Amino acid sequence: MRRPLLDFRRAARRRAGQTGGAGASAVKAWVVSGLKLTLDGTEISHPVQVILPLAPMTALEGRPLETILGFDFFSSYRIEIDYATNHLRLFDPKDESTPAGATAVPIDFQRNLPHIKGRVQFPRFGSHDVTMMLDTGATSAATLTRKFVKEKDFTNKFNESPEMVLGGGVGGMTKGRRIRLLAATLGGTRVDKPVAILESTEGGATGAGASYDVLIGGEMLRRFTVTFDYAHKRVFFKPNAILKEPFIGDRVGFAVFVGSTGGFEVKQLVPSSPATEAGLTPGDQILAVNGQTFTSLDDLRRALRVVKGDVKLKIKRAAEEKELVLKSRELVP
Repeated sequence: MRRPLLDFRRAARRRAGQTGGAGASAVKAWVVSGLKLTLDGTEISHPVQVILPLAPMTALEGRPLETILGFDFFSSYRIEIDYATNHLRLFDPKDESTPAGATAVPIDFQRNLPHIKGRVQFPRFGSHDVTMMLDTGATSAATLTRKFVKEKDFTNKFNESPEMVLGGGVGGMTKGRRIRLLAATLGGTRVDKPVAILESTEGGATGAGASYDVLIGGEMLRRFTVTFDYAHKRVFFKPNAILKEPFIGDRVGFAVFVGSTGGFEVKQLVPSSPATEAGLTPGDQILAVNGQTFTSLDDLRRALRVVKGDVKLKIKRAAEEKELVLKSRELVP
């Protein structure tokens, strides 16, 4: 992302243009001036310059999303993201020191996006040296771009995994298949058995025209303290205590989004999964999981990711409330 972005509802619009991201569609954006951004009491030296509709991403992610901090922001500071303690720290960009226990990796900027060299290893298709793009805003561990999938002729190699809507961005939703890699290596550190998305969507940032092979997102990055040093074109990776924590793929077999009525609605089902076996159908609204209710889609999705054994679902189907028992199991072996 080249500039800080703001939801268009938060400012008056000036000059229109087109922009894009994940998802196949381009969206209209507006260039503005005079907007200042404060982050926990710190006024950001580069003001917001672009506004665009972020509401679709809020609905997709299930959590408020009103501002995206991009290249200008990351260039103004040396930025440490300590995922273990949920802290973001800003330092003088002139600092050239190496954090204790961290490994420095050179960054190559393409379209103002941070690219690094890494490696991915498949159980059946060997190891591949790849160009990775670091995306702190992505929730997945890794996405194999449509460009990489086509170059390696992987399109029909993982058909045992169903194609589903698994992500998206300002350009709309994207489809793909969940697979499990044998390993991924970044910053000299091997991360075992991450779950990756095999991209199916042709357009957008992760499509056939991508400038990189693999997008590395938050589920991978949170296993490190990551320090971005754009001034010196490098990034530091320091493994934290959850480096060896297993990656969870899908234990329930359905996708849930915010429906038209505001409820948490089942949109997609994995064939022959715990969800279909329990009798869940598209359009069902999830009211509770094991007796717990949710006000946030993000919290509901987190709860569904970590369930084990029998899961009691309270649902609403048409006007009737029901209880189903779902026998969870890992669907991405």
